[in-house]
Amino acid sequence: MRGRISDQAQEQRERLETIQARLLLAALGLDETILRQKQALRRSPNLGSVLHPALERLLEIQREVKQASALMMELWSETRNE
Repeated sequence: MRGRISDQAQEQRERLETIQARLLLAALGLDETILRQKQALRRSPNLGSVLHPALERLLEIQREVKQASALMMELWSETRNE
């Protein structure tokens, strides 16, 4: 039978949950911004030379945020095993 997690482990989990929540908010903001960029490209294709590089960079950042989020979930899962 497993006992209650330590106060230190609980604090660590709470910090990880806070970081994960912030990453989720950042991901949502990126999703919205990417959508608006794509809409702008469809409405004004002549802006492609300006918007395409920005969109590509946003997609790169989105991938990084998703990877960071996945790592945070791994760390959070590890705290369950302590």
